[in-house]
Amino acid sequence: MLIICASLISFAQKSSLKIPSYLMPVEKDAEKIVVINMPFGKPDITSISGDTAGLRNAGDITIDLVYTDYPPSLTLEELNQKRLNAFFNLFSFIKKKQIQKISYLRQLDGSIKDNATNMFHGLVIKYRPKQNKPKKP
Repeated sequence: MLIICASLISFAQKSSLKIPSYLMPVEKDAEKIVVINMPFGKPDITSISGDTAGLRNAGDITIDLVYTDYPPSLTLEELNQKRLNAFFNLFSFIKKKQIQKISYLRQLDGSIKDNATNMFHGLVIKYRPKQNKPKKP
């Protein structure tokens, strides 16, 4: 599992996107959302909301890994890897081929520690239930 995470990290970390702050998405149609809250500067999972049981029957999965730009001079790759590892350890049934994309979203409004500690940190997992293949007549 760590090899999977490491390969996903190395691909995704290069495509980090800088944003002012993260706007939490809302579920729409068949897309489901699981939110994993983590404290500032730590990979610990503090709470999870959403249909986690539905992840067992998920098709394609996308992950937003959200963190703040504090301290601004650090890449925070090690922390982000630990956060992903915590997710994959908790949901070890998820397969690499299900992960379509991991977006690393660095919130620039968190470049000052007082701001950063109060912002969202963690993962937002978006997925659709796996589609069944139609039965042949």
